[in-house]
Amino acid sequence: MIRHNRFLLAAAAAALVATPLQGALTPFDNAMGVDELPTTTGDVVLLSFPPSIAIGMFEANGRIALFQESLVDLNFSPELLDGLGLPGAYSMHSQLIDLNNPPAADIGVAQSWLLHFDPELFPIDPDTFEAAAGSVTFPHPIRGFSVRASSLLIGNFIAGDPTVDYGPPGALDFPLTELPVSDSFTISPDRHTLTVSFRATTNLDRIRVFTAPIPEPSAWVLALVGAAACLAVGRNKTA
Repeated sequence: MIRHNRFLLAAAAAALVATPLQGALTPFDNAMGVDELPTTTGDVVLLSFPPSIAIGMFEANGRIALFQESLVDLNFSPELLDGLGLPGAYSMHSQLIDLNNPPAADIGVAQSWLLHFDPELFPIDPDTFEAAAGSVTFPHPIRGFSVRASSLLIGNFIAGDPTVDYGPPGALDFPLTELPVSDSFTISPDRHTLTVSFRATTNLDRIRVFTAPIPEPSAWVLALVGAAACLAVGRNKTA
């Protein structure tokens, strides 16, 4: 009997060691070699991806994980954009891009970042919902974002890390009309800082942000001069 109990205790201990802790932190390793990293405040923490961020696999109260994803050409993937990253406060569905009439966005290649909030307890009492808030300041301006389930889901395949299990898309709670409890975020006037306030009215909140340099006016002038020169050379050859 004693040997049997010892065997059970040993098996339980082995199983405990072999089971990864949910929400265990993985320090950011900058695998893509970004020269300048974003800085965070409040509940936002820059981390490296765990194997899975599906519901319940990377959960924690009071922590918004910031993950670096891939480079993506938004000129070829405009369906990822729910907004163009213009300064202001966002909290309602009416502030998002009209999917039936999307504006032209000449952004080019951008770096994708994902903010992920998965609280430990759900369902949550709506009067005592779990909340998390903080900010991220990126080295390059915010050029666009995804908050809808459809754009987030597509982005998991186009801009996401192919080695990670994302699970459900985790759309933000953006109501059709103003509500006292909803997710919200603000983009600073210089478009470098994103301030988020997540309210766990659902079991998973995510926002994908795309950052890229904005060409200086001089760069546009040089580009136009170069294009004009190429056009002139082409005409001379055909003359």
